[in-house]
Amino acid sequence: MIQRINSDLVAGALGVVVCAVFWFNRGTLSPLSGAFPDAVLVVMLAVSGALLVKGVISADICPAFPDGNAGRVMAMIAGLGLWWLGIRYVGFLVTSTTMFFVIALSLAAAVETLSLRRALFFAAVAIVIVGGFYLVFTQILYIRPFRTPLP
Repeated sequence: MIQRINSDLVAGALGVVVCAVFWFNRGTLSPLSGAFPDAVLVVMLAVSGALLVKGVISADICPAFPDGNAGRVMAMIAGLGLWWLGIRYVGFLVTSTTMFFVIALSLAAAVETLSLRRALFFAAVAIVIVGGFYLVFTQILYIRPFRTPLP
């Protein structure tokens, strides 16, 4: 059975929920430091609202998983949830590098046969990208990660 959904309506509703979660959990920020997160949330809310309006006015009802399988999508959602939980206990570097590597492997395995060389390439790319983000956030933006046993 092919499940058909109004993707604009679902994406808009999900965007509104995410905005609400972040808006009500912002904490106390100074007016200067709170300007950017607030602006991002307002823009995200506006885009989500536009998607909701588009979903009601001109519904684009399409199959839920036209090119993939629902099991892979659900496994990816579960993996991202584990990544989110793992950051606090294992650390950003280890958890994010592992997750990036696993996502790259799973996406590549869907379209090609994997080799050791290709897997090593994905590992190197994961290390460079996650390490770059880590350096930007810790050395340039001075945002410290959670205190964990590992970095």
